[in-house]
Amino acid sequence: MDEPTLRTLFINTVLVANADGRVVPEERAFLKTFAERAGITPAQMRTWLAEIRAGEAEFQALDTPEHRDLLFALMIGTASSDGALSDAERDALLTWGHALGLSPETVRKRAQTLWREDVLTDLFPRQAADAQPHDKPLVLVITDHFESLDAMLTANPEVAVTLQPMSGLPGGVEVPPIIVFHAQEDTASTLEMLAWVQRQLPKRAVVVVLNRHQAFQISYLYDAQAQRCLVEPVYPGELAGVLDELGPRT
Repeated sequence: MDEPTLRTLFINTVLVANADGRVVPEERAFLKTFAERAGITPAQMRTWLAEIRAGEAEFQALDTPEHRDLLFALMIGTASSDGALSDAERDALLTWGHALGLSPETVRKRAQTLWREDVLTDLFPRQAADAQPHDKPLVLVITDHFESLDAMLTANPEVAVTLQPMSGLPGGVEVPPIIVFHAQEDTASTLEMLAWVQRQLPKRAVVVVLNRHQAFQISYLYDAQAQRCLVEPVYPGELAGVLDELGPRT
């Protein structure tokens, strides 16, 4: 499949996932698997996601019936990946289904047929059969007080993560080697959280994400042995770049 077609498929699918203003973990996983099966590179994903974030990408129809059918199946796959259909997603499917030449009734019937089906295996059977098991996640993200989490993960879909609230923080060797959490409003609370993570999960690299108005905390965090600090917004490829710098830890 040529790159312009892949770009249109990927961008349209991301737009559907973000129709209700947020991309949930199940939708991110769907997009990541779609990209892997379709042969979309991390560099392409970063470029196209940057276009979306900059408002430079809009929904586009495709020329051939085969590609339009493929796109519609991807749209349903991402909308249904979390098991729920929001009003915004329903409106997007109807609007963009119309752009693909589908009547509202056809959109509803096809959606009912494809809902919760494994559309990626159906669309990319050979790639699914040949696919290797995913690498274990390299990052554990603590979700407490992390309002920009969806935006960070959407901008960095190539990074495999595990999401975990502090109340259920795991221990043991299966924990990913890098921990990410968001800074608190005051420096003392952020340092307390850093120290707690370091005690619970020793020998892991810790990355702290901060709002711009929290940037004054960075020097204190480095003094307390945080490995990296990222200031929002976390741009496409930025998290992956930090992980490359930090390297594997045991």
